[in-house]
Amino acid sequence: MDFSNMEVTIDHIADAGAKIKAYATVTFDGMFKVHGVRLAESKQGLNIFMPQKAFNKNGKTLYTDVFHPITSGARTALKE
Repeated sequence: MDFSNMEVTIDHIADAGAKIKAYATVTFDGMFKVHGVRLAESKQGLNIFMPQKAFNKNGKTLYTDVFHPITSGARTALKE
């Protein structure tokens, strides 16, 4: 996959002071589209967070990423 052909569309910009700054859609190489990517403030500064789904395990609600990069290079490409 060619990360130089990645398109980011900002879907929503949050109000000033909100922890989540924006929601975006990322299109990879014109073939794959990921909705619900969040740009948010974290302890390390601004960071990206992948879309998640909730599930119940032993009576506790947990969350898991629906999509995520599996290499540091892929994560860096998304952040840039």
